[in-house]
This record gives sequence, C-alpha cells and structure tokens, in this order.
Amino acid sequence: MIYPALEALALVEPRTGATDPRQNPFERLAATAPGFHIIITSQPRGSIPTHLWGTSYLVFVESL
Repeated sequence: MIYPALEALALVEPRTGATDPRQNPFERLAATAPGFHIIITSQPRGSIPTHLWGTSYLVFVESL
C-alpha cells in the first residue's frame, strides 16, 4: 500500500502555467485547493501564510 504512494511522490513535478509569477504559490494553494495539504518546501518558515498551518503538514528541507 505504501509503494504506490511513494511512487506518486517520486513523480511529483512543480506546477507550471500562466499564473502570475509574483503571486505567492502558497496563497494560490490556499485559495484554490480545499482539503489537507502536505507541503515540502525550501522556503523559510516566515513565508508560509498562517492560515495554511491549520490545514497542512509542512516539511522544511532545511530540517531534513
């Protein structure tokens, strides 16, 4: 059961599209994707919007 999930995670790629590059990707995520999020990021802790902390599990690359 774990192997399909690991395979899906191994194939994850950044989203691309015609979005405004100046817009914070975390703000877009919070505004468009309801539900629980698992976010793996190299961004500093202060850059994550407060309202995402309650609906997300955040993994910071620096802590790995």
